[in-house]
Amino acid sequence: MPYCERLARRLEFLLGAIEEEGEACAEGSPESLRQMLLFLRAMPDFRCPTVTITPSATFRAEWQAGQNRHLAVDFLPDGQVRFVVFSPDPRHPDRVQRVSGIVDRVDVIRAVEPYNVHRWATDAGA
Repeated sequence: MPYCERLARRLEFLLGAIEEEGEACAEGSPESLRQMLLFLRAMPDFRCPTVTITPSATFRAEWQAGQNRHLAVDFLPDGQVRFVVFSPDPRHPDRVQRVSGIVDRVDVIRAVEPYNVHRWATDAGA
């Protein structure tokens, strides 16, 4: 991942924030983080995501290219992910499709493939 240093700094900040919140908040966080890193390692051509922590202390990675192109993936400790994707509606250019679901981490890219996420979330799409 060409953005390793930037991601490491962000993760250090977020892990510090979890620590400040207390141990109860962070039960699933280590496995959520591991699931996110496995995903990012499998998608080396994706741009550096915006990484946050959800209120349930799981890690979320997001990619955006304008208001109508957005992918957010919440990494659950059990290996599943919650995702939401926004994409232009091919039949109505003034509308945005919004699709969400829960799939295994390894299946999320296949689930969002119809929305051309790979085209705009990668370095080549920048």
